[in-house]
Amino acid sequence: MARSVGNENAVPERFQDAVVRLDGDAALLRQMAAMTSPDFAGLIADSESAIRDNDGEAAVRSLHKLKGMLSTFESDGVVLEIQEMIAAARKGNVTSAGEHFRRHRGQIEELVDVVTQFSQSS
Repeated sequence: MARSVGNENAVPERFQDAVVRLDGDAALLRQMAAMTSPDFAGLIADSESAIRDNDGEAAVRSLHKLKGMLSTFESDGVVLEIQEMIAAARKGNVTSAGEHFRRHRGQIEELVDVVTQFSQSS
């Protein structure tokens, strides 16, 4: 699933577009992964808490941060789903955002795991 790009660092296939956006600098993408990985668990927990508390503004803030960080690595898939959650919460439909969040939480956590593993690889 990983291949060599640019400076010969193994990069997950799903991150190839991100490497291209960084002019082939896989090492920079790995550094970005290392900088963002520690924050993912807190953002997921904050999002879940805001949704549970029916706090649309807090849900938008935490989901937007999560989307921004994940979009460094992918710009489609679950990142687009998070954008839908943000849109629902902005419209005051936190219940819908929550349903969407629960439905896609596994995909969010899977992407977070791939980013975290990538940050720890050499």
